[in-house]
Amino acid sequence: MGSRSLALLQRSLAGIGLQQVSSLMLINLLLAAVAFGKDILTATYFGTSQAADALLLGFFLPDLIGNNLLGMAIGVAGVPLFATMAVQGQGAEVRRQLRRMVLVLGGVTAVLCVGLALFHEPILAWLGDGLDGEVLALTRTLFLLLLPSMIFFTLCLPVSAALQAVERFHAPALAPVLFNGVWLAALLVLTVIGTPLEKGAVVTGGGILLGSVGMLLWVWRAWRQVPQQGLLAPRTASTASTASTASTTGTTTHPTITNAAKGSFPRTFFPFLILLLNTQLVYVIERKLASGLESGTIAGLQYAFRLAQFPNWVFVAAVTTVLLPAVSRAFAARDPLALRQAMKRALWAALWITVPIALVLSVAREPIVSLLFQHGTFDEVSLKLTSGILAGYAWAIVGQAVTAVCLRYGMAVGRMGRPVLISFVALAVTALADIWLTARLGSAGLGIGAACGATVNGVLMLLFVRSDLHAMGKRGDAA
Repeated sequence: MGSRSLALLQRSLAGIGLQQVSSLMLINLLLAAVAFGKDILTATYFGTSQAADALLLGFFLPDLIGNNLLGMAIGVAGVPLFATMAVQGQGAEVRRQLRRMVLVLGGVTAVLCVGLALFHEPILAWLGDGLDGEVLALTRTLFLLLLPSMIFFTLCLPVSAALQAVERFHAPALAPVLFNGVWLAALLVLTVIGTPLEKGAVVTGGGILLGSVGMLLWVWRAWRQVPQQGLLAPRTASTASTASTASTTGTTTHPTITNAAKGSFPRTFFPFLILLLNTQLVYVIERKLASGLESGTIAGLQYAFRLAQFPNWVFVAAVTTVLLPAVSRAFAARDPLALRQAMKRALWAALWITVPIALVLSVAREPIVSLLFQHGTFDEVSLKLTSGILAGYAWAIVGQAVTAVCLRYGMAVGRMGRPVLISFVALAVTALADIWLTARLGSAGLGIGAACGATVNGVLMLLFVRSDLHAMGKRGDAA
């Protein structure tokens, strides 16, 4: 990336919040280092063995439901809810709503855990269709071991949302570092001792469970350190006056504002949950197809996915974390110009980051995969399998980055209908492309199918934001 490109990227980030984005990028780089260290050790220790398939398949549903569906939906949709209350000095209401969320989510996920445990046989038989009996037996053991992690993931993310809403970004960003660090430590011990793969998979599962507990304890500790009063410094004279009045009178509840915030939450949460469900259905379809291909395809798909997601996890995630409250403030202030500028800068930043990295990952995929993963049991067959999937998967990150930025716009302005419809279209395109391409290209078709679906999703989301901003500008306000 040349100096002119870097200058343009810097200006784009400065318009969003350069200092906050930069600090989050540094934490995300630390997370990437720990996560890739874990992935490298996983590849070195397990390779693309049947034990690797069992571990990843056993963890798939607890991670999908607890981390990527319920927890993520609450974690992102909760930010506008908590932020609205916090800037009005409603600290007690923020804490009350958070406690209520935690109790409800804990009960829901506990019931889901019991149901999944009772019906794990048919679920795993369907999900792992094509795996032999020994691998399915190991998958069953790991699945039951990892089920409780679903509860800890789900409870962790609403606390992270509350921390982000009061601009405590660092503690929630560091929580995944702790999780991956515990997983990495377990793999280090197994590698040094030379534990057999089947037993090592169970020990690794225990490390994953322990890491999920550590994440929850970490964010709760950070939340307990937030002052009872003055959760967020007021940004304007009007909010300063409101907060001052609340502090003087001892009143922290503003019924009109609180009820409006509560009313907006389900309109964001449920559409976002559907959208996440569609995204996770794509991953289910990919792993379902992978289980019917050559041995190790599930593991190879996971390695390629994690490598391709590097720029989104490190850079784009930092941009979108800061973007959501920024866009929300611009919309609340009835400032369409600020709204357009924030979106333009965020989109340019996402493209300047992801397009060059996608090109490098696609063109130099074999040497990159070889350098990072080709150690121990990760042999030449594993290299060809993983790099073949990565060839297409690398280009999926561009569409995913654009979608992530545009989705924050839809959440901030309360227009989630079209993003949900677009996600159904992207799901259908990805599923059809995966089925058609794997029948002709084998495992490499999974990567190309992901790129097709992500590109369609990104283009349609970009058109949605463009048309909505244009209509907003013609109306002359952000109502």
